[in-house]
Amino acid sequence: MDAQGKKLWEAFSSPNYSDPSSTWFSKHNPQQAEDLFPLFAKRWQQSEEWKDCLNTVVYWYARANSAGPSPGIDTGIILAQVALERLAFHYLVLVKRSHTINQFKKLRASERLRLLFKKLRIPLAISKASPGLLEKKTINKSHDAPHALTIIRNNLVHPIKKDSIDGCYLDAWKLSLWYLELSILALCGYNGSYINRLTASTINELEPVPWSNQ
Repeated sequence: MDAQGKKLWEAFSSPNYSDPSSTWFSKHNPQQAEDLFPLFAKRWQQSEEWKDCLNTVVYWYARANSAGPSPGIDTGIILAQVALERLAFHYLVLVKRSHTINQFKKLRASERLRLLFKKLRIPLAISKASPGLLEKKTINKSHDAPHALTIIRNNLVHPIKKDSIDGCYLDAWKLSLWYLELSILALCGYNGSYINRLTASTINELEPVPWSNQ
């Protein structure tokens, strides 16, 4: 349109499209995404704090959920854990008020994630679905998945101990995204089915979210 509102040109075309990264719902079963949307919108509109949190976390999730050359799965591990810690702060400090800001700051990263997952009833154990983590002596000594993931993230960011973590990046990346997806779903109050990226062999293999059976 020109300054006077007269139409100058128009085009009819579809936008550029590329196959999206794997995620928690099946593109052949969009009912899952439809079920989540009103729950997500309700949280988004609940307060400016929730809006800011979800906006930030979903951005980091989208960036982390890419196995391509950019940003790469090593960066994805870091971004996913940043998003999880953001959720942990929002939920534990601002929503549940179980911790003050100073108390939260004093917690180890693994403790922050562990508390979040416990509150949301998401399993903590490293399962056989992450063999790359179970096979590493450095990781095998840890008590649970939050500890293992923070070991890997710390070695990526500041490898002081230079622990051998080669060969487990893919499993750590998938596990981090699994936790992030489930955390967002749980915080939105979603109780339907989802694709477990750790165990599903096809995009149509669905299972109930962990907390729906508890």
